[in-house]
Amino acid sequence: MAKSKRIKWTDSERVIALAYYVFLYKPKGKLMQVEKIEKNWDLFFKNKRTKGSIKLRMENYISVDPTGKRKGLDGGDHDCKRIWNMYMNKDNTPSQALIDYFIDYIYSFSGDKTLYYDFFSKYCDNYSSMINLSKDYQKEVIENSEFQMKVMSLKPKPESNELILAPSITNENKYLQYRRNPQIAANALANAKDMCEIDNSHITFKRKSNSRPYLEVHHLIPLSFQKYFKYSLDVTCNVVVLCSNCHNKLHFGLNIENDLRKLYNLRIAGMKKNHIDIPFESLLKCYQDPNNCILPYKK
Repeated sequence: MAKSKRIKWTDSERVIALAYYVFLYKPKGKLMQVEKIEKNWDLFFKNKRTKGSIKLRMENYISVDPTGKRKGLDGGDHDCKRIWNMYMNKDNTPSQALIDYFIDYIYSFSGDKTLYYDFFSKYCDNYSSMINLSKDYQKEVIENSEFQMKVMSLKPKPESNELILAPSITNENKYLQYRRNPQIAANALANAKDMCEIDNSHITFKRKSNSRPYLEVHHLIPLSFQKYFKYSLDVTCNVVVLCSNCHNKLHFGLNIENDLRKLYNLRIAGMKKNHIDIPFESLLKCYQDPNNCILPYKK
């Protein structure tokens, strides 16, 4: 009888297993509602991993945890130690990167989130009132009307050369998102001279509000990856201006590599000056496989 094919563990899965261990398993000394965890896991990773496999991976961290009182399972110790060192502080408390990663994971699927209430209460008080919001409310909103009205009311301004630290997270208007500065978007539109930066021959309709061409601003390194960067991604060098078709192609289209590389080449020099440089291959993975894309965390 042929053996079933083993599903190779990714680093993204190992990080979530660590989060479950730290935030749910360790405080109670056991794992509760394993069936629900298995369901949530599959909603995110879509790999049909069994609850037994998930539980075993979490138990690997018992032997890695310096504060643990008993030895855990030996399998996968090398990878678990590596992930532990990446995402735990020196005092063995969870890093902000691990907290942010788990938040992104939880909000990536809809449905009841009461399983995570203790985590929300301890680590992110400002999110606890949002515990039942669905995925649609957490996506970065590029074209919400209120933000666009602010952008269109602003004139371009000279920008400071000072490095800007990562922005705070807001839940205004029921959206869980990093704060965006409308002045940055206004400056980007002015710099692009109201033309699509992938192809300036692309013709779009004109806005009713001011008769200017309808264009959309887009963060080249998506704001959902802000947790990996010490400095803000909401800066002009990381904001590109696109027609609606090109913008949607980047998010939903096939064969985006050439378009993305063109934008990358336009922006990488400025991004390096702002300490948000990224290899092109990593940027491409942010679009092609965002759930399994882990960037070096810059503390």
